[in-house]
Amino acid sequence: GAGRCHPHPSPRRPRRRPSMLRVAAVVSATVAMAATAGTPAAAAAAVRAARLSARCWRGRHSAGGGGRERGALLAGSVDVVPAGASLAGDLLQVVNWAYRGKKGVDAWTSEDHLLGGVRITAKGLHELLDGQDPAQSVVFAAMAKDRVVGSIHALRHDDGSAEFGLFSVDPSMQSRGIGAKLLDTAEGYARENWSSGKGRMYLLEQRTDLYVWYEKRGYLKTGVKIPFPSDMNEELGIPLVPLQFDELLRVKL
Repeated sequence: GAGRCHPHPSPRRPRRRPSMLRVAAVVSATVAMAATAGTPAAAAAAVRAARLSARCWRGRHSAGGGGRERGALLAGSVDVVPAGASLAGDLLQVVNWAYRGKKGVDAWTSEDHLLGGVRITAKGLHELLDGQDPAQSVVFAAMAKDRVVGSIHALRHDDGSAEFGLFSVDPSMQSRGIGAKLLDTAEGYARENWSSGKGRMYLLEQRTDLYVWYEKRGYLKTGVKIPFPSDMNEELGIPLVPLQFDELLRVKL
């Protein structure tokens, strides 16, 4: 995934680094919300919001220019390409980092508070890559030079719609436009090659923070709930709490 905090300073005011006390106040206030949250999931969401708020403050005021300019330059230097088996090892690492966390990095897309185990195994990823068919199933990788920094899988359904999944961005590279570029590429491929008019996604209902980003992209909840598959713990993870997916639909790609 990719968060949006629009980190850019006003062009009419000099850029200044924020007081760390100010950053701490943002974080402390949101963590305080977590302490009074009604459920563990709500508390976890509040803590993630605090972390994102701190990153946004730092991004807006960091030395050397505005975060938006740096993010635009970075996203512009990333190429999104069809992924072959040679990228399997790097893709495996990035996907599991994005969904289960990366040591030393606050990944706002992490689901480690909801699921244990890995997001995908080496075997499962190899099967997905080896089974690609340009008319049905394509995995894309975001590449920063020769480094894998993200992924997305596009799958054509019989009704002509396209489903997008395995959406990941290296936690060290999030909030820089890479996720948007991945989704743009996958949607464009589905429109041009499959004549897909609709896009689908399935998001854990607890991930209200991620839903905000998808909603801005035109993906809205249909009201359909999909139970978490009990026979795919090895491939999707081991639920730590009761889970189900919300179906999201973009009616016009």
